[in-house]
Amino acid sequence: METLVYNVIEAPLDLATLTFYTRGSSTSINVGWSQPDWNFLGWYVNFETPYVETPYGLQTMDLILDLLIDPTGSPKLKDQDDYDEAIHRGILDVRVDVDQEAARVLRQLELAEGPFNPRWITWRPDGSWPIPTLPSDLRKEGAAWSVESFASPPG
Repeated sequence: METLVYNVIEAPLDLATLTFYTRGSSTSINVGWSQPDWNFLGWYVNFETPYVETPYGLQTMDLILDLLIDPTGSPKLKDQDDYDEAIHRGILDVRVDVDQEAARVLRQLELAEGPFNPRWITWRPDGSWPIPTLPSDLRKEGAAWSVESFASPPG
């Protein structure tokens, strides 16, 4: 964790997700389904820095914490100890008001707003849409990416 170097791996998953970003928010929210049957799995709330738009898309940094919300709406905070340890060891110098951000997300859940609107559970992508692929100039077959190299994508 201290090196901030990650191995990039492309692999198919038996999972479909639809991700919601809100400008200025410290979370993204994924609606998830198993594949190929489209069984609704619930929501995955990822705590992260607010995104920044770049020529390559959205850039953000994961803050380790996650909030899992099962299909019945029951939430469970995940990785609190890892987050606290990363802050304590100086690996993360970005703090987020977890209570405030979680309360905002749970209020959306309670009101069935945004990603929690029931219509998203039955949403399906248009069958004519192509499956996205990572551009070849961004692929790093087996190589490691670091925070520094990601800040300046190849061009």
